[in-house]
Amino acid sequence: DEIGALTGHFNAMTESLETATQNLIRAEKELIWRENARTVAHEIKNLLTPVNIALFQIRQKFLTDQTADPQLAGAVDALSAEIEAISDLAKQFAIFAHPAKLARVEIDLGALINQVVALHSGSAERRTITALIEPPTLRVSADHDLLKRVVSNLLKNAIEATSETGSISIKAIEQPDSFWLEVLDDGIGADEKLDLTQPYLTTKKAGTGLGLAIVKKVCEAHAWTFSYGNLQSGFFARIVMMKDQ
Repeated sequence: DEIGALTGHFNAMTESLETATQNLIRAEKELIWRENARTVAHEIKNLLTPVNIALFQIRQKFLTDQTADPQLAGAVDALSAEIEAISDLAKQFAIFAHPAKLARVEIDLGALINQVVALHSGSAERRTITALIEPPTLRVSADHDLLKRVVSNLLKNAIEATSETGSISIKAIEQPDSFWLEVLDDGIGADEKLDLTQPYLTTKKAGTGLGLAIVKKVCEAHAWTFSYGNLQSGFFARIVMMKDQ
């Protein structure tokens, strides 16, 4: 009847309005998040510049010959490693703050994955990390630095989610119409109620909440599909790259 039809239209309009409102709120939040990230990245870079200069001067003055104090050399190396970690954090903020400007090139995905695994070998400790590239010569079109950041973030997530003797698997497999990149771990999984790609949302004590947010952002810039979820025992993150992109 007419009343029923009117009620149906009204309910549909209400739902549409609620959806539009939520989308607007989400967009406004992301704008604020991005502006905050840009400010933080800028401030970190400003603070690191004089520190890097000071470390360079110390190396030049006190650590250029065999008589150098080994204790001072160790302290400088440790400080340099911490600065590198902070610098990497600034890069994460900068990537999230600015829309990705892609510089697509053809990439040997297996070589890139092996490079990232090697970079994380220290933090992985006794964890087992295996890589499967099929075919071994698999190549994709992507922005090299951004894809490396994505693989690094996913691997770092998996390392932090597993025990010291946990297992992590990275797979890059060619499908008939796409390439699949997957990172799987045997950790405890995640709360399925949470949107882990939401900026600054983290369940880790030392996390920034930008890891998966950046993965999602880079995937969107490349028109890739990103998904994640719990396994029967563990967690997976998957990126699907269509061949016609």
